[in-house]
Amino acid sequence: MELKTNFRLYLEKNYSQLKSISTIVSDAFYIERKNLGIGLNDILTGKKDLEDYRKVLINIFVKNKRKNPKSDASGYLSAIKKLIEYINQTKDITKYK
Repeated sequence: MELKTNFRLYLEKNYSQLKSISTIVSDAFYIERKNLGIGLNDILTGKKDLEDYRKVLINIFVKNKRKNPKSDASGYLSAIKKLIEYINQTKDITKYK
């Protein structure tokens, strides 16, 4: 299984009350789908932090004329925090690209 699949299973087990597990998984891996100048590995290794990622997201969302860029960025941050929590708890570093 790959990281994304394992993460989804983790969410289903530990956050079953959430109705938007598919969205959380998608948002958590947004960092890997887009060329943001910051990658998941940058955050996991400490090369960049979540505040750096938040700033990048807000800038992109403003450029894309999203209605609530700060709120949207918070949602993506929440998702990636859950992914980091999963990785830290399970030590799952399965190839994610």
